[in-house]
Amino acid sequence: MAQRWVVVVLMLTCGCALSRAGSLHMPPDQDEALVWPAPPERPRIRFVQELTGPDDLGWRAGFWHGVVGWLAGSSSQERFVRPTGVAAAEGMLWVADPGAQSLWMFGRQRRRARRIQRAGTTLLVSPVAVAIGPHRSAFLVDSSLAVVIAYDAAGRMRHTIAAPGFLRPSGVAYDLSRDRLYVADSGAHVIWVLTGQGEARGALGRRGAEPGEFNFPTHLALDPSGGLSVTDALGFRIQRFTPAGAFAGQFGRHGDASGDLASPKGLAVDGDGRVYVVDAL
Repeated sequence: MAQRWVVVVLMLTCGCALSRAGSLHMPPDQDEALVWPAPPERPRIRFVQELTGPDDLGWRAGFWHGVVGWLAGSSSQERFVRPTGVAAAEGMLWVADPGAQSLWMFGRQRRRARRIQRAGTTLLVSPVAVAIGPHRSAFLVDSSLAVVIAYDAAGRMRHTIAAPGFLRPSGVAYDLSRDRLYVADSGAHVIWVLTGQGEARGALGRRGAEPGEFNFPTHLALDPSGGLSVTDALGFRIQRFTPAGAFAGQFGRHGDASGDLASPKGLAVDGDGRVYVVDAL
């Protein structure tokens, strides 16, 4: 039986989310929703829905995207293949899908979905991570091309960033207030710091096991103050840095007990500074 890959849409209880019909709405009453932690504790996460592709929202693909698909003989029901990265803000949802070699874009304003497979004339190869940029834009990391690609809110490529030091970029985060673009490079074992236009501003870390060093960093997340959290995948820990780049702490160790990490991957930080880690094992 074919595998069915989904993006599970969760939300913090203080925010809004995409509804099944594709419009923004406030969450349902607590007793009607799947939340964590369960009552009587105050819920912090609410399940909204799962997505396997544009059809789950009842949205249509853009006109020219549909024409190209028809000419190519592709199915009208497009699905995610192996989604690995997701970012959402201001009515936009972006999904990086290296299995489909695509970046999926969902826009609430026009209730349209788009599958992006190119950066200019270059086909995407391994789009693994995505972050929200200014004006509802997105920064996409393609690890095989060793490049960061900036797309605008209409899905048009704005520019590419191919820093000389990139080996195998794997994660991305953008701090709008400081115009800081952070790129995790699992090949170089560093976090590159750039502007949104790609101007170099330095790097964090080097290969090693000491605080502030990395062993295959993969995922990034920013907290409300601009502090950076990093999944140090083969260090089996999460490391945290101040907005100025100073080491601010770490947690986790290799193991399968409570608080241990066996295969840490995805990372998020909520409005209260709580860190959420996806452990694949």
